[in-house]
Amino acid sequence: SGCSNLKTIKFEKGITTIPANLFYGADTIWFDGLEEIDIPETVTTIGNSAFFNCRNLTTVTGMKNVTKIGDNAFYNCSNLKEITIPNTVESMGTSIFYGCTSLKSVVLPNKRVNITDSTFYNCSSLESITLPDTVEYIRNNAFYGCSSLKKIVWSKSIKEIENNAFKGCSSLTEIIIPDGVTSIGSNAFQNCTSLASVRIPNSVTSLGTYIFDGCSLLTDVALGKGLTTIPSYMFSNCESLKNIKIPYNVATIGSYAFLNDTAFTEITIPRKTTAINSNAFSYPGKLNIYGISGTYAETFANENNIKFTNREVNASKVELNESQITLNKGDTYNLIMSVTPDDFTDAVTWKSTDTDVVTVTETGVIKAVGTGTATIKLTVGNVSASCLITVLQPVTSISLDRSSLSLDSADNYQLSAYIYPSTASNKNVVWESSDPSVATIDDNGMVTALKKGTAKITVKAMDGSNVSASCTVTVKNTTYVCDTVDKIESQHNYENECSDSWIYTIEGAECIEVGFDERTTVESGFDYIYIFSADDTMVGQYTGTDLAGKTIRIEGSKVRIKLESDGSGNEWGFKVTSVKRASKSHMMELIPAKEATCIEEGNNSYYYCSECNKYFKDEAGTIETTISDEIIPVKKDHEYVNGYCKYCNKAQYEAGWKKTSTGWWYDNGDGTYPKNEWKYIDGKWYHFDERGYRQTGWKYIGSNWYFFNESGDMRTGWFTRYGKTYYCKPDGSMARQFVKVGSSTYYFDSEGALQTGWKKVGNKWYYMNSNGIVQTGWKQLGKNWYYLNSDGSMQTGWKQVGRYWYYMDGNGVMQTGWKQIGKNWYYMDSNGVMQTGWKYIGKNWYYMDGNGVMQTGWKTISGRRYYFYANGAMR
Repeated sequence: SGCSNLKTIKFEKGITTIPANLFYGADTIWFDGLEEIDIPETVTTIGNSAFFNCRNLTTVTGMKNVTKIGDNAFYNCSNLKEITIPNTVESMGTSIFYGCTSLKSVVLPNKRVNITDSTFYNCSSLESITLPDTVEYIRNNAFYGCSSLKKIVWSKSIKEIENNAFKGCSSLTEIIIPDGVTSIGSNAFQNCTSLASVRIPNSVTSLGTYIFDGCSLLTDVALGKGLTTIPSYMFSNCESLKNIKIPYNVATIGSYAFLNDTAFTEITIPRKTTAINSNAFSYPGKLNIYGISGTYAETFANENNIKFTNREVNASKVELNESQITLNKGDTYNLIMSVTPDDFTDAVTWKSTDTDVVTVTETGVIKAVGTGTATIKLTVGNVSASCLITVLQPVTSISLDRSSLSLDSADNYQLSAYIYPSTASNKNVVWESSDPSVATIDDNGMVTALKKGTAKITVKAMDGSNVSASCTVTVKNTTYVCDTVDKIESQHNYENECSDSWIYTIEGAECIEVGFDERTTVESGFDYIYIFSADDTMVGQYTGTDLAGKTIRIEGSKVRIKLESDGSGNEWGFKVTSVKRASKSHMMELIPAKEATCIEEGNNSYYYCSECNKYFKDEAGTIETTISDEIIPVKKDHEYVNGYCKYCNKAQYEAGWKKTSTGWWYDNGDGTYPKNEWKYIDGKWYHFDERGYRQTGWKYIGSNWYFFNESGDMRTGWFTRYGKTYYCKPDGSMARQFVKVGSSTYYFDSEGALQTGWKKVGNKWYYMNSNGIVQTGWKQLGKNWYYLNSDGSMQTGWKQVGRYWYYMDGNGVMQTGWKQIGKNWYYMDSNGVMQTGWKYIGKNWYYMDGNGVMQTGWKTISGRRYYFYANGAMR
């Protein structure tokens, strides 16, 4: 019925989460004997109510890598005396230490974690708390009932203190609210019965009710100049409070604001106060109101039979918290005045030298309404202060040329950011990546893909407007840059849908030889290993055991090996056993092919190099071989002439397809079979390898790539493989670069994959639609228009289309409106057409000559003289 004798818990290493309610249990199961818990380093999450009601828990160790603590995690752990929350914690739930009545010492994380609702509710032994400078909000009931709390070290970043935050903290004697706090909620310090002194800064503009209700020892109160009202019950039941000075900007004093304040005899009310609730003061008979004759303070005193004393105190000095400020258009800012002496009674006025640039309220709140400069002047009696305001045009939006990207690792992409409006004062931006291990971004917007995963690239305006745009980058694979040969290998077995690459470099080498492990194998005809040279030229494509035990020769100092697998089935993979510097030149001797017969061995054509004493399959020396690999064993089949084998005189069999354990081959019916050649059979083309077996999948034959179906017949036309679209011409050769199919032109990369979207070819940009068709003529992409020439290349600069001239910027975007090109100004209408002759724009006439150049100075037009200002407007 319970686990009351369980005292110590040690979790198994490797767990990452302590589940919700783990030690809470059902109604009849209690862990109230649990005293000590050691949380492993692997744990990152402590779930909701994980240790709820573990009343005898005294020690919690570990937690080194915890990032999240859920609601009620240590609720009512009434014997827990101390706890350190590590700096790894980024999220804290509510009521975490609710009712931990023995808790004396708490160390909070320095992440941006706020003090959530009821976090330390009724922690009656807690004596002090240090709030890290990352804390911005103290939520409702956060320290409610912390009756031993005597000291608060405030965060410098605090903005709001919410309802009941420190209610019942009966040991607090002094509260100095830090500058920067703007709001204090209702009942925030209610019943703090030892509280004697309170300081509220000028930054506070919003107060709730009952804030200091029941603070029976409160005697010293200083209120900030940002206040405009004294809320209801704010100082009710403050039995020791004798006097208070109401700040200048306070307009209203709410109901029962000073209820039951038995010692309260003096209040100074400023000239801006215009409303006081009739029940604000409990003892009007012994109250003296100090104020200015003729103001509402005197009227209220007379109407409520309260003694009034005229007290005029002239300001001797006035200062503003800022002497000059730069704002973005649309921003607001509250100027705070400091007047000497504090209890001045002079009138206060605020004014702006240019209300089209900056406006100001009677409480000093300024708003930037237009670009330019203006001075705000504050006058208090006979003294004044001023602040110079500069208003800039902020960035209102940023757009990127791409909202998402899909890249192979090691690929780059130049993102282009467009800043609006063009008149923005500061167009500087900063780029950042959410995961630099996946993709990085440089200061100019160049994306570099690093490893498989997703990262969010964000560009943000640096003018303080916080305007941003983002692009999601998906890296499809990983490129491993290997510094030792033993790192050049795939997983064994490799993963499905793999497209990873491995790079290795021998600095200064003119040629290298790469040796492969004898176990190297991929799923034949489905998965492939591609080898590329330093200039990313494909050296070869290999499948099955093509590379097992082989040495491949590559021009240059670098090799890239790419493993590409489909969605099912795999094999051991590959491993490189050696990479050696090699001589660039060979002395090759061709060993001609010799056909095997049914009574004699033959051999393939191969090459022998007398310089390095090695054998190669090709004259360039890129693929090493051995003599034994090139021997063609004695034929099991025969070569028939007139129905009999010309070597052994055996009678002929019937022609047709035959199958062995290795694959399919074709009997010509005369004792021969096709090998290392094309053959047209029953209306279809097939190609047979050097052993005579028909080929499947991609094959490099002559100078072209071909694709053969599983049945061995050559593929033509369009088809899709591993998510990529290819086109094989009528002769079967794979399309690459620009190819016209029907009436449309398409672009294929070096591996034959159909391309879409923008593509840079040579030094020109082209755009292919979602079907891969190279676009020409006008094209709208997003909000921009582009012009693509008849060959598909993107136009920049001036372009005559039909009868009209247009201008495209360096990114190919068609321009509209005014545009300075070189030393001249031009005007393009909303369709991008360059204007000539007279043009009425805005409220002015302009004249552009036959070349579209805006005219300035004196000009004779149609026999009449006109004058145009430097901005082109006609006088």
